[in-house]
Amino acid sequence: MSAALHVRSLCVAIAASTFLVFAGPARAQPQPSANAMATAKELVDIIGATREFQSITTAVIVQAATTFLQANTKLAKTSMK
Repeated sequence: MSAALHVRSLCVAIAASTFLVFAGPARAQPQPSANAMATAKELVDIIGATREFQSITTAVIVQAATTFLQANTKLAKTSMK
């Protein structure tokens, strides 16, 4: 049993060192141009994507509030005051 543990530890050490050797530093992506940002904002306005996110945000907040109020009834009592 001890030999199997040593073999497993050795495999983990080899995998970790291989990852460290071959994983280079992350490269930052270039910033989008002002024209690309303006086009993206215009596209979001045209398709009305912000309206969809507003309704999702409201639904998440209402659901979270309902869950918290069900879990702790003292919150409902303090929010009514």
